[in-house]
Amino acid sequence: AMRGEIVARQGPGSGVNPHSDGRNFFLTAHFGLCIPEKCDVTVGGVTKEWVEDGAIVLDTSYLHSTRNQSDEDRFVLIVDFWHPDLTEPEREALEYIYDFRTKWEQGKIKYVKQMPKDFFKAFEMLAPWGDAYTEEKTSKSSPTSTENSLGGFTL
Repeated sequence: AMRGEIVARQGPGSGVNPHSDGRNFFLTAHFGLCIPEKCDVTVGGVTKEWVEDGAIVLDTSYLHSTRNQSDEDRFVLIVDFWHPDLTEPEREALEYIYDFRTKWEQGKIKYVKQMPKDFFKAFEMLAPWGDAYTEEKTSKSSPTSTENSLGGFTL
């Protein structure tokens, strides 16, 4: 999910194990706020040390990890932003999805199943009628005499 902006603290002698966020539709910038020596980030097999007042931009869909081998806390400002290759409709769709998810997580949206009480209306709502699930081409034709008969009887 889009985090927006957060200040991330990493304690001394700690690290974040290699992982992927699995989302390549945004990029993440790390701005060094308070960076002791021996603090780094590895992304896609490439390791970079953070620099105080410096920035590192990374794609967290790649395998990445962090280390703080110092005796002090490390602080970075993390800012997520849309990947520049996304189109405006793609960004709008993702914003809609994540806004909905946030509202759901905050309890602002409640799921209330609304099934019709009438059996036939419920059946109609759930039944896959017509050619909704087929890719067969159909054409309208005038009925023939064989189409109007069944078992030797004319319909």
